[in-house]
Amino acid sequence: MTDKFAFGPANDRDEDWLVHNVNHKAHFMKRVGETTNPYSGVTIFMWETSCGRHLYSNNHWPMLDSGNWPRCLRCEAAQRATVARKSGRAA
Repeated sequence: MTDKFAFGPANDRDEDWLVHNVNHKAHFMKRVGETTNPYSGVTIFMWETSCGRHLYSNNHWPMLDSGNWPRCLRCEAAQRATVARKSGRAA
């Protein structure tokens, strides 16, 4: 088993390969919104992955830079298809 390293919080990014604290793989995530909890004042960030998961983070429990974590295969396939579609090639 190899060690996994993440390189710190990444809530300042709108989309990137990120690690959520409950996942065992890095996912390609896009921030789709944010809201503030009216009781605590904490900003909650809403994320959607290329493989279809919906995840949440905040400043106290942030997303992490992917570092050397293994990537989600479904997210990789979705990203390849997106790049191929934008360039006009078949996936």
